Amino acid sequence: MRNIWAVLRWLLLGVMFGLMALLGILSFPIVYPLQAFWRRNKYSFGWFFLDDSEKDLISNLYGDEGWRRSNGINIENCNWLQRSYVAFRWMALRNPSWNFKLWVAPKKGIPYDIKVITDKGDGGALTFRNHTKFGKQYAFFTVDGRRYFRYSISKHVKLLWIFKRHWIVQLGSSNVRYIYKCKWSSNKKTRLILT
Repeated sequence: MRNIWAVLRWLLLGVMFGLMALLGILSFPIVYPLQAFWRRNKYSFGWFFLDDSEKDLISNLYGDEGWRRSNGINIENCNWLQRSYVAFRWMALRNPSWNFKLWVAPKKGIPYDIKVITDKGDGGALTFRNHTKFGKQYAFFTVDGRRYFRYSISKHVKLLWIFKRHWIVQLGSSNVRYIYKCKWSSNKKTRLILT
């Protein structure tokens, strides 16, 4: 029964995160121009839609350095409209309500009472599968008296000669936040493996 509650809590939080993401998109015209005010007033309305987890203010507002580089963004050369657009992409679309997600994050600690359902491929039973760790894992565990789960699958998919992708699903809780990911990616490594 505790395992069912772990999944139900995750689902209910997913609905709440979806509503917060929608509210983050709608409130962006208020949050972004007044971001200095919201940062000073931690736990205020606008603070929940900001990102305080990066190393500097530029990264918190306009995306971390890796994301900006991969998207060809040089924030120093942007005018105010371009900066607003980049901030919208980072704050409202890519990381909506990031501070809120970290505020309701799973408890931190050492997992115990681990129940492994599936552990195939690279990594351990509690290691999410990703671009470098292939396979499937599904496990329940407890941290500080609260039950959580992790489910992930990572595999290469080839459909005839036209569709060569890497499929990654990550669900459950990490050490930092709740995870809701399902993505297809196409990178050099995937193309080389599937060729």
